[in-house]
Amino acid sequence: MCRKYCLLILIIFAIGCNKSSKPAHTAVVVNVEDSSVIPKNKVYVKYKIPLPLDLFNYFLGDSEFSNDYLLPLDVGDKCISDKHKSLVIGLSNADIAFCAVTSHAQLASQYFDMSKQLAADLGIDVGYTEQLYRRFNQNINNTDSIQKLADEAYWRTCNYLEDNNKYNILPFVVASGWFESVYLLIMSKKAENYSDNIKDIILKQESGFKSVRKFLYDSQLQTNANYYYQDIKKIIDSIEKILNLYQLYYSDVSKKETYYNQLINIIFDEREKFINGQF
Repeated sequence: MCRKYCLLILIIFAIGCNKSSKPAHTAVVVNVEDSSVIPKNKVYVKYKIPLPLDLFNYFLGDSEFSNDYLLPLDVGDKCISDKHKSLVIGLSNADIAFCAVTSHAQLASQYFDMSKQLAADLGIDVGYTEQLYRRFNQNINNTDSIQKLADEAYWRTCNYLEDNNKYNILPFVVASGWFESVYLLIMSKKAENYSDNIKDIILKQESGFKSVRKFLYDSQLQTNANYYYQDIKKIIDSIEKILNLYQLYYSDVSKKETYYNQLINIIFDEREKFINGQF
């Protein structure tokens, strides 16, 4: 009888060990309003920054598309400094996501190619690899696959930058990608009309700006960000102005339109500075 009990205990113990050795399943949550994003992207999860692809999938139900909204395709050839290349990678990634969500796969491929070249120049092409580029083009007619591959290239790059403490690059990639994402939301919804629809969308991005600001503050504390401390601070200052305008928008009803217009103008101006690599 004792032998039977011992055998039973061993079986139960073995089953328990086998179960505990299996990796836990992590659900993929994409809820922009709650600022929760795909958990495989370390930086975006830690700071609760919505990924460009999440924003577009959530908000672009009736969007308009124009090549004029996007980054000039020759801007990558004009980048000289590492800072400028980092900014354009962030901008370009948002454009890749925008093209993928709006079913412009061929154009997405061109922006992927731009990001791939810039990443290679910076020695961070772990995401935009030749293998992934081939997969991207092999699935060019599959919108879902294009979106997943574009997302994969970006989170692999961001994770590599964080894991290797490359805070001379990562802050610019994240910041420019965020501004480009919000800019594209505005343009694709006919922002010049300042409809209630676009206002509602942009007002919901206040938490995203706060999250990016928090990330940039923390980035300034990293040793290898010292050289770019003032550059990062300039982006933070622009975000502070935007967040202040959010507060004024809610607190001063008589000037809501003025504050909203100023907020939009800062987003546009900052994006232009990123494109030119000058701020």
